[in-house]
Amino acid sequence: GRHGDEALAYGLAGRFWEPGYGLLPLPDPAAFRTPAPPDSARLLLGFTAQAVDGHTRLTTLTRVYCNSDAARRRLAVYWAVIRPVSGLIRRRILVQIQRSAEAGG
Repeated sequence: GRHGDEALAYGLAGRFWEPGYGLLPLPDPAAFRTPAPPDSARLLLGFTAQAVDGHTRLTTLTRVYCNSDAARRRLAVYWAVIRPVSGLIRRRILVQIQRSAEAGG
């Protein structure tokens, strides 16, 4: 979803710890709010833009909701492995956005 020019969020649902990431189809934003199958998780990746001293600060935030203790345990193991790579990808995304913005894109 989008909140004007200040915030943007992308959502995923699934069993991310499974081979192929176990993604569940989400055809529209309303589907993200419907109950998910047992032992699954929802992930929301948000971007927020803030005006700071004549510049724009872009931040990201990832939130995850697991609908069971089993899903929470599986995600904890998965996240321990993927977290460093996730951080690297996030930094690369932010650098690309910065370059595009500075180039007038």
